[in-house]
Amino acid sequence: MMKELNYMFDDKQYHRVMTPGFSRVSFGGFVGFVFVVSLIYFLVLGPEHTFLSLSSLLHWIDKLSSKERLAMISFVPVYLSFMIFGGGIFGGLLGHYIQKHIFHRHHKS
Repeated sequence: MMKELNYMFDDKQYHRVMTPGFSRVSFGGFVGFVFVVSLIYFLVLGPEHTFLSLSSLLHWIDKLSSKERLAMISFVPVYLSFMIFGGGIFGGLLGHYIQKHIFHRHHKS
């Protein structure tokens, strides 16, 4: 199968297909990812007065009726995963964009 891939792609395309995606992560993307995930983690598990915190969400769910409470509790893992993974992807893209468009302009001058 490897020989078939060599015949289908030239060396540059073969290298691009066969290398893992982690080698393409920029430093700015990684810093943005870590920063936003830490911020989201603090907001979700942080003090009760933040509207995004898990404790304020559970306090709000506690006031609902039993059927509504069951429905809302089932969406808590979805909420957490969207907050952490969505924020991480957004932070990675934002950090990569900042590194690419702002810091590289200063180096070209």
